[in-house]
Amino acid sequence: MHWKSWDKVCLDKEDGGLGFKEIADFNTAMLAKQLWRLIEKPNALFSRVFKGRYFRNASPLDPIRSYSPSYGWRSISSARSLRLDRERWHFNQNGKYSVKSGYQVERVYPDVAKPPQVLGPTVDVLKAHWCIAVRKNLHARGLTGDICCDRCGAPEESINHVFFECPPARQVWALSQIPSNPTIFPTESLYTNMDHLFWRVLPKMDDHHFAWILWYIWKGRNNKVFSNLDIDPSETLKIAVTEAKIREDAQSVATSVIDRPIPDLPVIPGRWCFIDGSWKDKEVYSGQGWYSTLQGFAGLMGARNVRASLSPFHSEVEALIWAMECMRNLHQFRVTFATDCSQLVKMVSEPEEWPAFAAYLEDIKTLQNNFHSSDIIYVSRTHNRKADGLARGARTQASFVVHMDEKPPTWFTESV
Repeated sequence: MHWKSWDKVCLDKEDGGLGFKEIADFNTAMLAKQLWRLIEKPNALFSRVFKGRYFRNASPLDPIRSYSPSYGWRSISSARSLRLDRERWHFNQNGKYSVKSGYQVERVYPDVAKPPQVLGPTVDVLKAHWCIAVRKNLHARGLTGDICCDRCGAPEESINHVFFECPPARQVWALSQIPSNPTIFPTESLYTNMDHLFWRVLPKMDDHHFAWILWYIWKGRNNKVFSNLDIDPSETLKIAVTEAKIREDAQSVATSVIDRPIPDLPVIPGRWCFIDGSWKDKEVYSGQGWYSTLQGFAGLMGARNVRASLSPFHSEVEALIWAMECMRNLHQFRVTFATDCSQLVKMVSEPEEWPAFAAYLEDIKTLQNNFHSSDIIYVSRTHNRKADGLARGARTQASFVVHMDEKPPTWFTESV
């Protein structure tokens, strides 16, 4: 829910507004067009009628008092505030009045009753992005209720409190790669904090990972308010970093595989299990494959086919469940599961947004309870070639196959 006062909405976009027309000023500019016609075309019937009634021996710009003027004339004469010149309109190169230029003049040179323009540093651009429905703002809008913070019990839930001062938020920033210091960041000032994130962090964060952190801090707050769920700060940060990485990969320009540098895998100690599912329309089977590594030990692999899943995504989900079952049965309780399906990572991270997969999510949650740690992360397809090859090979078999060993199956033709 976003709120902006009408005056702020009517500001230009570069000043933090939406560029809407201010109705009163725009109406004045249009009335001034009629006033300009009285000056520019004095012999027109329109001009002759008004001249004979209201300014017979004067100019329409003169402040003449008329007896019982019509509503039309009162409206037109009110546009004198624009200070039209009898000979030339100085705010257009051709010297002729236009509604567009008149509106701009009315906005730049406001009436005396309006507050003067303040020169100097401005935070108007930031204001456009911070109309957020925290309890303090709700209360200011006339909605009754408690304004304390649900997460920590602070007496006032402001925007700065939610994103920077609430203990869960402070823990997220402390765990992130953004340097934090109580005297510098985060502080009690919202604009100081945003200034720090945008311009003070060195080296400059061109990828704007902090935007994802802010978003998931907000989602963590909403989970507490609406579902009474407490999200661990480390989990919040992990999801934010994953989403930032997914977007970064999606925005990257496609280049050839040979020329494209392969991104390094994150440094996570312990066993890794790369997983993939393979699905093709109208084929009898779906394929599932995983390839597990642990430093100092030979790699393990698994491949099988099952009756065709409903979709490629169903195949990816079922491959993850099977890989987790295999790791559990092999008594591996600290495993990082890696997939090249970003939607799978998103589904596990935000289960409430995937109600159609509730049964799968329940299975995954049950399996995760068997592990001491079982992170599910996104990796590029380049790092997942082995699992992908195993899944595709299993899918193309003419009958049911299941394989788990250190060596590839006999029917597998690719190198692992």
